[in-house]
Amino acid sequence: MNLSDKNRTKVILIGIASLLAFYAFFLIITFVYPSNFLLQKPKIEIFTPKDRIKKDWREAGFTAMETKNRLTAYVMEKDKNKRDFFFSTTYFGKLPNQLSEEQKKLFHKKTTVIGDKPIILYEYKTGTISKKGLESWNKTYNEMLTKKTKLTKKQLYNPQTIDATTCAKLLENKRFLFYTGSGISIAAGIPSGATSRKNIGFDDTKEVDQLVINILTNPQKIIDEQKKFEATFRNAKPTSAHKALANIGFSHNAHIITSNIDKLHEQSGIRPWNAMTSHTTTYLLLIEKPTPVSGNYPYLKANPQWLKDMDFVICIGMGSDVKGFLAGYKKHNPKGKIIAINKTAVPYLQSEDYFLQGDIQEIVPALEKKLKKD
Repeated sequence: MNLSDKNRTKVILIGIASLLAFYAFFLIITFVYPSNFLLQKPKIEIFTPKDRIKKDWREAGFTAMETKNRLTAYVMEKDKNKRDFFFSTTYFGKLPNQLSEEQKKLFHKKTTVIGDKPIILYEYKTGTISKKGLESWNKTYNEMLTKKTKLTKKQLYNPQTIDATTCAKLLENKRFLFYTGSGISIAAGIPSGATSRKNIGFDDTKEVDQLVINILTNPQKIIDEQKKFEATFRNAKPTSAHKALANIGFSHNAHIITSNIDKLHEQSGIRPWNAMTSHTTTYLLLIEKPTPVSGNYPYLKANPQWLKDMDFVICIGMGSDVKGFLAGYKKHNPKGKIIAINKTAVPYLQSEDYFLQGDIQEIVPALEKKLKKD
């Protein structure tokens, strides 16, 4: 065999090997992964024992509560073994008469322009915060102030009421994700958001509630309540609803977004996206110029059609539109629909949406079983 024959044989063998490799790849894509694998949303991440929950549950957090004329918020930062708190309360237009003259002197009056409208604010801030934390605080707080000053008339809608069987039928061959709030964790012994706010003194029926008084005179009371709240996480275990959601997530490649910081979704074996961290909602809502952080977010930047093509967002134990995610979902996907599973009525549903009322711990496991049959 001369040199040219050897080269020809070599080329043929390389060609056969390439064809075999391509065929093997085709078999993997066809049988191991779904047929539309390359077009699907990011794969669900498993939460493994290597990712066990740390002793300190929350490295940073922003909590805000608002009434008609007031915006009150606080941030908690954790750096190694140090924990800092920063508090702020803002009144719009004027200070309430219920405050004493000494308390009124603590507020700083300023005028800010939002849009083309000057707004008079009375602000009080106290506590400790890092430079980076202050930048994040100012950005988030200003966004909330802007939203707060844009008063709009709320319109009430009548969503369609359904049961678990109808819900399962709606989800057949559809793309959906879950969005969970504190209601799913109440059965694990963790207070709801409403209870937690009440415990720190928040009362939206009063211009000057105990929360404001605590911020002005004794912020330590709020810190102590925050620590009690976080202590409830220590021995909490995933509920039947958490476990059922994890199973649905893996079987239907349905992501879970949560506003909870209790880590119960992680304990059930699935890694959720947390709506209380800015990069999550930035990516999901495709807000201008998002910055990749970790995980699946770069995928979402490269595939912006993912959320726009989502047929349903299923809210579980979500009493309000935390972080404006649902409003953003509707804005970017006008045909998208919301299904809310909750004990009581919720304000974020519109006429084309669905409401499944009842016990979350019964409904979600029932939904899992019905989706399995289908």
